[in-house]
Amino acid sequence: MQTQGYIFRDGIYHLSSEGQAWSTIQTDVSEQYDAWARQDIVHATTARKGLGRKDYTTLVSPNVRLWKEHFPEGRKVGTVLEMGCGFGRIPLYLSTEKGFTCSTYYGVDISETMLLTLQRYREQFGFLPGARVVLFRQPAENRLPLEDTSVDVVISCALYNHLRKQDVAKSLGEIGRVLKPGGVIFLDRSFANSWSTSSWHMALGRGRIPINLKPYRTRFFSRSEVVKVLRESGITAKCPSMVVRPAGYALLPTKVKWFSVPFAQRLNQWIDSKHPPGWMQRFVTTHYVLSSEISGQPGDAISPGRS
Repeated sequence: MQTQGYIFRDGIYHLSSEGQAWSTIQTDVSEQYDAWARQDIVHATTARKGLGRKDYTTLVSPNVRLWKEHFPEGRKVGTVLEMGCGFGRIPLYLSTEKGFTCSTYYGVDISETMLLTLQRYREQFGFLPGARVVLFRQPAENRLPLEDTSVDVVISCALYNHLRKQDVAKSLGEIGRVLKPGGVIFLDRSFANSWSTSSWHMALGRGRIPINLKPYRTRFFSRSEVVKVLRESGITAKCPSMVVRPAGYALLPTKVKWFSVPFAQRLNQWIDSKHPPGWMQRFVTTHYVLSSEISGQPGDAISPGRS
């Protein structure tokens, strides 16, 4: 770990003026997420209103399909890096529901409010017991203060939807640099599908909003774009067991502006419960997620060279 260019305050490493400079857009995004987190931290993280509730179920319940269905039980690993860690929703779920433990956890987020809340929730809920927890406040696309090939597992949820495509490439390039050969990666709801019929209105409308007015707007990727950026980042070379899969399926938007689309929710639930044919998946996939196939018996460490 390299902390030159950082200031340690309140248990968090903050990127200092002597470190990598923040752009105007990065500063605006940081301030916006801090404001959202202070107002409703669940909504700021999951886009579902927390309504002031901060119980365990409210904090972890949204969008856990990838972790529930594909993350193995009872794994002990070395070093974990979470990009866009927020208030620790995913490690809270994995530690509590999957018995996941690690020796060192690095959390990276642009919001100081999120990181301070992660500290409080870890004390409250006791997740990742025994782990050394190190938190960095910095943009995801900036260089990570970690050594090459030093991380066993990388996790993230709903981060890369909100970065500019050139910044997605930079951040994934950093992951490719710090990930060990044979390492493991889980990126949930990271790439909104540009061909999705359920979000065409968002793709058309938000694409016309100037970047300086809404820098955190959703970006859309085709599956081929996802594969290309992963290959160019060096991740696929280090993590050959990684799979790009649909996060879920939907045919219609549930709302357009302020208007609800009749029967859309029921139809989408029906489609999501099925397995659409290949030709249809291109259009009904909502997001693409990445996950590695982790072999071995429960309790085994994930070591370099193993997939």
